[in-house]
Amino acid sequence: MGRKAIQIPQGDQPLLTFDVPSGGVTGSTIAFFAKVNEAQADGSAIANIAGVVVNDTQFTVQISSAVTPNAGILFYKVVLTKSSKPVTRQWGPLEIVDV
Repeated sequence: MGRKAIQIPQGDQPLLTFDVPSGGVTGSTIAFFAKVNEAQADGSAIANIAGVVVNDTQFTVQISSAVTPNAGILFYKVVLTKSSKPVTRQWGPLEIVDV
């Protein structure tokens, strides 16, 4: 998956869907971290949102109001953990757009 920018309107709480063409999602736990910047530790992220496995190639993350109250650019990271092995699947700028 890799680096990908995401835009969300300020105040919105969308359900984001992520595709993993190579599969392997079933049996994983998913964490979506919204952070002030890339260097911020995951443990001190603005939000740590659990994802939901849809099928072996897809999962969803319901963005919370904690992520979108103010316009600006954040950083996000999506981590899949399977068999105690965390793998960062997608990351990049998270732009909260003033509408």
